[in-house]
Amino acid sequence: MRILPRNYSIVRPVLFAIILSFVGFRTTPIGAYTVVDHDVYYHGGSLQFRILVPDAAYNSQIFLLIDSSSFFIANSKDIGLLVNLADPSTVGLNPGDEFTLGIHVTPTGYYFRMGEGSSNPDGVAHARVNYLPDHLTLVGFEDIFGGGDFDYNDVRVQVAGDIGVGQIPEPSAMLLFAMGLPLMALLRSRIHLSDRKRA
Repeated sequence: MRILPRNYSIVRPVLFAIILSFVGFRTTPIGAYTVVDHDVYYHGGSLQFRILVPDAAYNSQIFLLIDSSSFFIANSKDIGLLVNLADPSTVGLNPGDEFTLGIHVTPTGYYFRMGEGSSNPDGVAHARVNYLPDHLTLVGFEDIFGGGDFDYNDVRVQVAGDIGVGQIPEPSAMLLFAMGLPLMALLRSRIHLSDRKRA
């Protein structure tokens, strides 16, 4: 008796679509990548901030910005300082909120912040975010009005915690994903049944 090869022509596209949907719903960065001029979101858990060596003459104050308030982290010259925020909700940062660091360049008086350039006084994006594996992120700032040399190393902060460019998925999106799993199982069982009939 010759066994016919199983026909996975229907299952494969469905499986591929479900996998892509799952990857799209992830709330943490996959691998390492860099973004500029993009919003970043907090997904929950503790946050740690380590001040790295800057390449700037100016000293800047570094803040975590929350709605209309701010939480002072450190000065850019406090090299090696580790600031632990065990429960960010105590300063008003909750899962799903935008994660924004800002700097106050004390000699010039300018304030710059992460995210879109339109939120800065010169209309320029002043922060570059480098995502690394294991929930590590490097945030670098330009501290000169107009962007300076755009090497984003005038203020450097390493952030350990669950932040990313994707927002936490809405419950409705997760419901759609969950509904897709039984559909895939049903399609697979029908193909197996069809294979047995042909055999």
